[in-house]
Amino acid sequence: MNRSKILNYVLVVVLLFTVVAGASETRQNDKIVEQNQELKRKLVIQETELIELEDELNKVLEELNEYKNMSKYVLYDVPLTVHEQIMIQNKCSEFGFDFQWYLAMLRQESNYKNIVGAMNNNGTRDYGVAQLNERYHDWQAKLAGLDSYNIMDIEDNVSMSLAQLRWIENRYKLTDINAIYVYNVGSPKGNLTSAHTKKVTKYYNELNNLRIGIDK
Repeated sequence: MNRSKILNYVLVVVLLFTVVAGASETRQNDKIVEQNQELKRKLVIQETELIELEDELNKVLEELNEYKNMSKYVLYDVPLTVHEQIMIQNKCSEFGFDFQWYLAMLRQESNYKNIVGAMNNNGTRDYGVAQLNERYHDWQAKLAGLDSYNIMDIEDNVSMSLAQLRWIENRYKLTDINAIYVYNVGSPKGNLTSAHTKKVTKYYNELNNLRIGIDK
């Protein structure tokens, strides 16, 4: 075999080696890319799981804080949920009205029921747990600072009634029970007592025995 043929064989071998090596390197690169993609996928899954765990932890912490804060509330064995009683107590604090007197008033007004009352003699109706007369809804909402309201939403109803009670107390310089009298009759007359306020006072005293509270 002459030198020229030998050289050609060598060149062919080198070329084949180069091709094989290149193919091997390509496969290796593809494998690395696949490994990187798999690693990224696992990292995304782990990050999602961490976010979910963090959300769960935050919820647990919120529940613990809520339970801790419950110690400041007093609850009663009446047909209102714990959530409703806490909301009402917060509203009473906001408007400066005694919670127990307010519950006694709700007992007299609606027996704690979120209802529409029977037709009054003047053709109007009273609405909600606090039995707000429809003639005064817009005014009561304005007193409560509500831009809009749903009279059958218990929180709006409570806010509007408490705003009116505070307005009555400030205008006439009255105590809570006397404000409840005006709330019922419309104006301060006589000795500020009535069958209505006597019942409210009776219910107020009964609530002393229905107090259950939340242990600290």
